[in-house]
Amino acid sequence: MSDYPDSGITWRKRTAVATAKAVLSGELGLIEGCVVLSGVAHGLVPRWHDDPDFLVFGVVASDTDHLPTGSARKYWNPDALAREDQRIAEYGAKSRTDIVTACQNIIARFGDA
Repeated sequence: MSDYPDSGITWRKRTAVATAKAVLSGELGLIEGCVVLSGVAHGLVPRWHDDPDFLVFGVVASDTDHLPTGSARKYWNPDALAREDQRIAEYGAKSRTDIVTACQNIIARFGDA
């Protein structure tokens, strides 16, 4: 346990802001970023599913949890990966505006962390 009672919240805020910035800059994919952001939501807001920004991240993470992202990609068959990459691109195109807006809001809300 840390000597600083809010260190967990501070870490989550910093993680949320850094992740949102990485998504906006293209360093991190939309889906991967949403997975991280949905993971830190529980420690930042009382009810993530009532929060319009974290709801976006949670929905994307849930909708795409079957798609190959991150290190799991190396285990996929190249033909299957190409097919799923098309689905990832389509989902990203459909969701990009909502994700970008939510990331901008996260930076504005927690950027002082």
